[in-house]
Amino acid sequence: MAGSFPSRRVLGLPAWLWVVLPIPLLALGNMLSSFWLPSKLAEPPPRAEVFREPVLVARDGASFRFVPFGQHKEVKPLWAVNVIVQDMGTVRWESHFFVPGLFLKESRWTYELTSHRFDDDWKGDKENPFMLPAEEVRQLRPLVINELNQRQPSAKLGDRLEGMLTTGLEERSYLCPQNAVVVLAWLSLPMAVVGLCLMFVRPRSHPVAARGSAEPNAAADGGRDPGFR
Repeated sequence: MAGSFPSRRVLGLPAWLWVVLPIPLLALGNMLSSFWLPSKLAEPPPRAEVFREPVLVARDGASFRFVPFGQHKEVKPLWAVNVIVQDMGTVRWESHFFVPGLFLKESRWTYELTSHRFDDDWKGDKENPFMLPAEEVRQLRPLVINELNQRQPSAKLGDRLEGMLTTGLEERSYLCPQNAVVVLAWLSLPMAVVGLCLMFVRPRSHPVAARGSAEPNAAADGGRDPGFR
């Protein structure tokens, strides 16, 4: 086409390629949700950190006592304290006029204190339940929090557990490989405009200096000094 230079190089690629590149990138960005949806956020580490060492309890009259792990073999009945986790995670995505938006991953985790038998005789025990009743778990809660704080005073594991049980945990993130594709699609739009404009701008020419000798050819003059007559 007269007056256009589609093969002109822009950042190493032909200008015409920058113009058409947004089409497949935008199409890919809009189809990601149908075949490559980001995974939900993984649960944060506080629960694993709080219960890194098993919390074992046995009945002590109307209350409970804590049994160190490794010294629990002969203690029966014995319960391990842990939590039930509810994961409410979502992945949100929107598109506006064929321009894909970023994927937003949001999750909320709620925790409920629970327990289960830890000794091997639980199947034949008809008197003590596999899981402690809810009212006994409520009675156990402040004792567990205090025990965890005493185990590692600097880490305050009990306070962390209290926060998990009271308010849960929340996280949100845009980090995922799908969003890298979307950002590339966004960046291709201004590059398409630049490529389109440069297609109609004549590239600069780089003339090469003509090679030649400023001195007369001595052989053509018979080898004589041109100043000699």
